[in-house]
Amino acid sequence: MKALVVHSYPNPEGFGADLCAVAVRGLRSVGHEVEVVNLYSRNFTAAMSEKEHRAYHSDQPVVDPMVAQQAELLANVEILIFIYPTWLFGMPAIMKGWFDRVLVPSVAFELHPSTGKIEPQLRHVRHLISITTSKSAWWQNWAFGNAGRWCVGRTLRFLVHPRARHTWLCLDRIDKGNENRCRAFLEKVERKVTSRK
Repeated sequence: MKALVVHSYPNPEGFGADLCAVAVRGLRSVGHEVEVVNLYSRNFTAAMSEKEHRAYHSDQPVVDPMVAQQAELLANVEILIFIYPTWLFGMPAIMKGWFDRVLVPSVAFELHPSTGKIEPQLRHVRHLISITTSKSAWWQNWAFGNAGRWCVGRTLRFLVHPRARHTWLCLDRIDKGNENRCRAFLEKVERKVTSRK
């Protein structure tokens, strides 16, 4: 299977890089073909431009070459993984910007011309995986709506295969985590990305 990993931790030497490395290692260990998109190293622009906004409902909604490249990577993947820190109970702007700018009409969905209903264009995606860390406790993230979790697990689910599964992996209270706890989470990530259940 083809897997796309979208990574948005700003520190190239931090725990986020370790999460990406073990996820990629796990995917490759079971024979998956893996492409990694590091949004920070690619200087991905989070904000949708005026030109993109005007083009959104046109026949050519993708006007930026970098976005076109991301859309091409997304075209045939069966596993889609997002690795990001949870900030203010949600995704970083750069990750949310990827959603806003890449998951546009003709790439992620089409609107039916007469009914206006969404017609999914990512039905080849069979597994969504969210990998994140948070300084908050699990109950605080829950109380504030778990925005990142629902963005992938509910909203994006409308655009992928109807039986696609979503795996949510979050290490809460990362600032309180000791070495053993962090190591255990890395092992869990590697185990979960290789699981077929």
